[in-house]
Amino acid sequence: MKKLILLILLTAFTVNLPAQHGRDRGDVYKNISTDIFGDLQYRNKDFKASLKKNIFDDVIYSDSKKNESKYSKEQWAELLEKFDGDREDCFIWLIRTHRGDENKKTEHQVNIFGDKITKDNSGNSETYKRNIFGDLVYENSNRQQAKLRKNIFDEMEYSDSKGTTRKYKTNEWEKLLEKYHDEEAIFRILVRKYLLSDL
Repeated sequence: MKKLILLILLTAFTVNLPAQHGRDRGDVYKNISTDIFGDLQYRNKDFKASLKKNIFDDVIYSDSKKNESKYSKEQWAELLEKFDGDREDCFIWLIRTHRGDENKKTEHQVNIFGDKITKDNSGNSETYKRNIFGDLVYENSNRQQAKLRKNIFDEMEYSDSKGTTRKYKTNEWEKLLEKYHDEEAIFRILVRKYLLSDL
């Protein structure tokens, strides 16, 4: 009987999810407009934010709390892809990401070697790249490092400067790839979970 009640509750909850998502989208998204230059603007009471493209094709998020995030053309394309190309969804995500920040300036770029670098006005930086062996490598200004590589047993192996080591057999790794779609996305999740969780 308990299982039946649980099943009914889960079904009712699942059926209502799309309606709730749509309602939430309308409430938040009604504050977004597009100016004459095609840039997105957000206004809600005394808070304002914008998403603009500069002459170098960099995309810049800024808000009334003096936060600014600048994305190179390559980094912006990659970020936008995570939102299926929906600029408004990405814009709302940026607003929520910077909700607790004030006067924070970040720059996201890709160098000539393909390294993905993020720097901020507090002197913090982090880099995601591939080394000469094709391994994914992370390093930051706090001298923390992590690596994702295929070991001699054909397992994907994550290791970091905290001493964490995690090994994933082929079938486990394939499930992760199915869920997150690419190796770098999984690596970023592992870095946040194991290396940066105390920050």
